[in-house]
Amino acid sequence: MTTYAHHTGRAAESAHGDGTTRLVAVGMIWLASAVTAIAAPDMISGSQDEHLPLAALTVWVWTAIASGYAAMTPVRNARDWLLAVGLVWGSMAAAAVLAPLMVTGSDPTQIPIAALVAPPVAAAVTGFLALNQAARRS
Repeated sequence: MTTYAHHTGRAAESAHGDGTTRLVAVGMIWLASAVTAIAAPDMISGSQDEHLPLAALTVWVWTAIASGYAAMTPVRNARDWLLAVGLVWGSMAAAAVLAPLMVTGSDPTQIPIAALVAPPVAAAVTGFLALNQAARRS
């Protein structure tokens, strides 16, 4: 009976720490996505230079997917998990904001390719990191 009670206490502590780690990871994902939505360059097209904020329109889908992965991950090593998620999503934000634009046509259309490609790549990598954490042994 004592062994069971002791084991239950550890499980409760682990679940609390695990939930905090997950929350921090989700927060990092949303922070990087907000930076991307605000700071990434717009697509500029046509002779009137119409602006369309592609990153602000599309990043949220990938953010939600990655948040689901992060929220369901059984965290075995909090430091490694948070470092990996922060690195992936920080790199995503940097690439989306700082990468050069693709310019095409006689009325130069400027397309921020990195702002369209980086978020789904970051979401996929987050999924792989979540699988890695789930496969680890404590």
